[in-house]
Amino acid sequence: MKKKIITCAGVSLVIILVLLSVNFLQSETGSISKENIEKENEFKKSLDVVAQKEEPDEVSKEFANKLGVDEKNIVSTGNTIKSTYYSFTVLSWTKGKEYPGYALPEAVLDEQGNITNDFSYVVVNLSVKNQSSKTIENDLIWGYIRLRFLSAPSKYSDYIGEVTYLGEEKPRILNHNYYAETFAPEEEKVMPMIFVVNDALLDSEAMYLEINATGAVIDNPDYDIRRYIVLN
Repeated sequence: MKKKIITCAGVSLVIILVLLSVNFLQSETGSISKENIEKENEFKKSLDVVAQKEEPDEVSKEFANKLGVDEKNIVSTGNTIKSTYYSFTVLSWTKGKEYPGYALPEAVLDEQGNITNDFSYVVVNLSVKNQSSKTIENDLIWGYIRLRFLSAPSKYSDYIGEVTYLGEEKPRILNHNYYAETFAPEEEKVMPMIFVVNDALLDSEAMYLEINATGAVIDNPDYDIRRYIVLN
């Protein structure tokens, strides 16, 4: 009889523990789901940020017409454009074969680091600011920026335009997190972005940055929000 009572008590205790565990997991799952929904809604809201409130300059208007995009999504060097949580400003840029003074990309170089073949450095000093009041952690923002060429030679139409190297005093490890960056609320960072391009591309009508701060891919067009900065 005692054994039956003990067995029943044990079974009851197990059932109670199982029910408590289920309730706890449901509560935790609910909290995580709610948090994810809030983050998703916040992100969707950021997609509607106005690219620029000022009237685009004449260069941007002409460039927009050639690209076939909204002129509000294009600015010239020195002007600021916004996308999602960020603002972007090209402070300056250079092109040439002389060593820019940062970690060297792979190319044919002389002893001073100058390129001696048919490629050149394009160095763009880009200011990126977190416009929000929240920390942005490990965002692959530097990987969402491309160097593009207007009316490039057809031979180079498949040029991807990814950043070759980031110009930092202490080079980061080249791995899957190479382009990741963390921004404190309202923090601004200036990054020299080094591209190594074929000289033939430098004969294009113009160069510009294409920025898609969402990192959207082709199968996610709702998040494909592009901004452009003319290197002029």
